[in-house]
Amino acid sequence: MQGGSWQRDETTKRSWIDWLRSIALWQLMLLWLIVAIVASTFLHLNNIGMVERRDAVANADASGDEEMIADRLYDLQRYANAHMNADTGVIYLDKKYARDVEQLVKDMRSRLTSDDSNSVAARADRACKQRFSGYSQAYVECVRAEQDKNPVAEDPFASLKLPNPELYRYSYLSPVWSPDFTGWSLVVLAVLSLWIGLKLIWGIVLHVMFKWRYRQF
Repeated sequence: MQGGSWQRDETTKRSWIDWLRSIALWQLMLLWLIVAIVASTFLHLNNIGMVERRDAVANADASGDEEMIADRLYDLQRYANAHMNADTGVIYLDKKYARDVEQLVKDMRSRLTSDDSNSVAARADRACKQRFSGYSQAYVECVRAEQDKNPVAEDPFASLKLPNPELYRYSYLSPVWSPDFTGWSLVVLAVLSLWIGLKLIWGIVLHVMFKWRYRQF
């Protein structure tokens, strides 16, 4: 029984080897081309999925919904970390940064208006408010410039610390390989490339051997 089983295994191995040898090089090249197209398509789809989620982060930033921003960032991070070709690059929440700066300036202005209306700070506030409709970093610079005209005046904006822009930057990297359709199609492509390479090398070796033996005779 064991001998018969061993013979069947050997026969199966030989049949597999014979089948692999029977595959022509042009058939392997055609299969390689098909798999390459499939793999590149999956890679492109992964990148499209990342772009869609990155755009969702930008839309959430524009909406001003802090909870939505956090959710969209989490979705983007999870997708990028699980898919190949999904590096996000640098994402900057410029709208959120502008809102936070605006809130800081607004709080400072409210303190200025509560002071003496004839104070240097209040006069600088009124002058800059006419030139800048919103609360921005430009407004802060304007107030500082107005107060510089009176060196003895105390600059209330000197203690104003703007948010660190680096805290509003995000960047997520994708893995070198992921166990999805994209990853496995690339594995198949690598196996086919190796197979084709070995078949080419073996063909060259046989050609050299036959040529050498022919010269012997």
